[in-house]
Amino acid sequence: MIATIVFELVKDLDFEAAALFAWILAGLWWFRHHFAADSDPRRLRWGLAVLLAGVATAVVYAIAGAAILEDQLQPEFGIVTTLESLAAAFAGSPTTYRALTERASWFLGSLPIVSYALVIVALTQLLRPVIAPRAAASERERVHQLLNRWGRNYISHLAAQGGASYHWIGDDTCVAYTVRGRTALALGDPIGPPEKIQPAAQDFVALCDRQDWIAAFYQADESALYRSLGLTLVTIGAEALLRPADFTLGGKKRADLRYALHRNEKAGVRFV
Repeated sequence: MIATIVFELVKDLDFEAAALFAWILAGLWWFRHHFAADSDPRRLRWGLAVLLAGVATAVVYAIAGAAILEDQLQPEFGIVTTLESLAAAFAGSPTTYRALTERASWFLGSLPIVSYALVIVALTQLLRPVIAPRAAASERERVHQLLNRWGRNYISHLAAQGGASYHWIGDDTCVAYTVRGRTALALGDPIGPPEKIQPAAQDFVALCDRQDWIAAFYQADESALYRSLGLTLVTIGAEALLRPADFTLGGKKRADLRYALHRNEKAGVRFV
């Protein structure tokens, strides 16, 4: 935005446009606390590196092209004149150079295209969403230890799989999650002591807000807790609960189940 203000002033001393962009910039600064999503530090550094490399590439392209075509351009070739032409082309103003041939005209016409293309590539790197960090082997070992002590449901073991990321709350509580698009899907309740489940869930939801993610918990047991966090409970299936002491395969309704069981027994399948 600041660069746009400068370009508007350099281009044609367009104070009205510069004032408009300055007003927008002031508004963005005033409401900056409402834009709470963090940037990915790695992508931010990479985006800035791409931006600097793009600017350097555009400068080299402009200087090399003007030097090669110096007999086809007016006024005479000069580094300052070339940089002024590059800045003017980026701002949408006529360049300092005037083309004497069709080849030189094509070169001057390519300056804004090259500049805009490099800036767009850099912006796509800067504005890409945050990626969840990959878990190290040492983290998975810590999660194994937590699961042995605090694992609660039948999907808890998925937390130790290689595709999960971990958000740690202290040394004894974590949330295992995966990110798809903008959704951060936690695998069950937070893993840790019962008294830390609620603060861990709150901390994970706060993390998602900072990263511009949508928080979701799969196979969560503490429904009241997640309702208090503003989340909506969605039923995606039902589990059958059987009492082994009372369960029997007798009766007409379970004939298909008996048939399937006998087929598996003949095939050598055994349940241990």
